[in-house]
Amino acid sequence: WTLNLWLNSPNTNADYDPRTLAAKAFQNTVNFKNGLPKGDGQIIIEKEEFIAESQRIGYRNIICQAEGTINISKDKPEIKPFFKDQYYGFTGVYEVLAEK
Repeated sequence: WTLNLWLNSPNTNADYDPRTLAAKAFQNTVNFKNGLPKGDGQIIIEKEEFIAESQRIGYRNIICQAEGTINISKDKPEIKPFFKDQYYGFTGVYEVLAEK
């Protein structure tokens, strides 16, 4: 999703610049990976890395799937994801359900 923000700048307006958001996420990720403080905003973490870190700090029964696809309802209502599973061959947005 972050790559999509950078390349396509969806929903740009006077109060929101997706490229700035993406640039901050890229910089925060580099800082995080190098053990430096991250700034305000997001970091990019692949699913496998997120699951491993979650397990390390004590989470269990971890379900990690594309955004909008985890459904634990017995009634199974229709799910309509907002984000795509992948953008440009990379993981899009994922969601997590876990127990602590």
